[in-house]
Amino acid sequence: MARNRNDSTGSGSGKHSYGGTPYDAYRKQIGRQNSKNAREDIKRAKLTHQKKENAPQNYKDVLAMVFGLFVLVMSVYALFYALLSR
Repeated sequence: MARNRNDSTGSGSGKHSYGGTPYDAYRKQIGRQNSKNAREDIKRAKLTHQKKENAPQNYKDVLAMVFGLFVLVMSVYALFYALLSR
């Protein structure tokens, strides 16, 4: 008895079953891997872009914190100077 062509690659169920030739199945698998890698590359590029975009904001935040700490120290210094100079 001759086999049906679709029976040569599996039972026809599951996500890896494919009715074509083994070469076509291999190409389909490679395509899945490439699209998965492309998605990861896109995520990585977006994250890098966000970091570059937010870098000036981070510097401004750090500068504001340092300036606020400086003002606090100078006000405490001025208070002690005023109290101890009498």
